[in-house]
Amino acid sequence: MGLCKCPKRRVTTLFCFEHRVNVCESCLVSAHPKCIVRSYLQWLQDSDYSPQCPLCQAPLGDRDTVRLLCYDVFHWPCLSGWARALPPRTAPAGHRCPQCGGALFPPPNLQGPVAEALRARLRTAAWARPGLGLPLVKSPPGTPKPPQRLPWAAPNPDSDPAAPVTPPEPPPNPSSPHAVVHMGGGETPTLH
Repeated sequence: MGLCKCPKRRVTTLFCFEHRVNVCESCLVSAHPKCIVRSYLQWLQDSDYSPQCPLCQAPLGDRDTVRLLCYDVFHWPCLSGWARALPPRTAPAGHRCPQCGGALFPPPNLQGPVAEALRARLRTAAWARPGLGLPLVKSPPGTPKPPQRLPWAAPNPDSDPAAPVTPPEPPPNPSSPHAVVHMGGGETPTLH
């Protein structure tokens, strides 16, 4: 444990590997957004660190970054591209940190500067909005909408894709909509 050097002078276990100082979460977001930060005990065990994006291996200082709840840092375009490459119906719990497997989305009840900064960044990405419990972003005006598929229309590889789709014919009505079964005293049941 150590004391952060900021005016708040908070006791913290977080340690910036690059600047070799204790940092609180507030300073982590404001003054160390691209730094590798872990616990002080981890730094004592192994002070080696890689100031590169784990996804593209380029220096973190080259582009805009995002810090996850596990404190792993990625280039925002790299993390966003990685998340968009997941299957479209991936549940929010399936979005995990590519480096350590920690949760990508902060729980709704989690407060703090890192969680708030992450939520603010994720709100801007269409793929992340469902994971935050937010509605999807509407397409900008002028964006063509995908063709609507009718639920009963099955794709036919031999048909013309531009041809209109018509629903199948309903089944013919039976001549008599009801059947009467007599279940009388001791007789064999009969159908009328």
